[in-house]
Amino acid sequence: KADRIIVISEGLKEEMVKTGISPDGIVVIKNAVNTSLVEQLRVNTGQITRDRNSIVFGYIGTLTSHEGIEFLIDAFKEVSSSHPNCKLKIFGKGIRLEPIKEKLKSCPNATYEGALKPSDIYKAYHQVDVIVNPRHRNKLTDSVTPLKPLEAMAYEKLFLGSNVGGIKELVEDRLTGFLFEADRMQELVYLMHDVIQLDTTKRQRILDQAKSYVIREKSWIKNAKTYHKLYNDLVPAKHG
Repeated sequence: KADRIIVISEGLKEEMVKTGISPDGIVVIKNAVNTSLVEQLRVNTGQITRDRNSIVFGYIGTLTSHEGIEFLIDAFKEVSSSHPNCKLKIFGKGIRLEPIKEKLKSCPNATYEGALKPSDIYKAYHQVDVIVNPRHRNKLTDSVTPLKPLEAMAYEKLFLGSNVGGIKELVEDRLTGFLFEADRMQELVYLMHDVIQLDTTKRQRILDQAKSYVIREKSWIKNAKTYHKLYNDLVPAKHG
């Protein structure tokens, strides 16, 4: 009965079409971040101190089965055996919290850091260098785009993610982040090794490309303009 249906990913559009809805009535407006707020919060990171002598990998988000955090801990355990100065920090809460805490006991360089309010999320980003989203492949992760890749880019952090559909829509491999084959642990291990060994110039180039992409294509300001045009196009059709 709707004149338009708005979804946040191409994968969700495909699911809608499968139910018999015409693709002509579906508009994709993808996830975005408040880039103005990110810039304001980044100023506060100057009040936080941390050890800059090691690469810190991090997961920030909901602790559910499909996010693959336990998978990440196992991969990091292998990586840290040859890079003992590296660390892994897990932030968030969810139904897998207790199993994750238990698994962390066998990996001394990996820690659970608790959950943070949205207004304090900058504190987590300041403590990490590389955000990892190792989502397992299923219907949900192939259809729904996560917000964390865009946040990572906005906060100028390297991003690593599995190549599920929802992440592939947001990240260009080796241009704005890094992708590995979902559910392939050795591929994630190799990729983490590669990121550790990145030279400064290439690292900065990817960070710059990623942030420019978010500001240009994935900000709330950009989405607001798209919604504005969409509503303006619909109103005359209903009342003209």
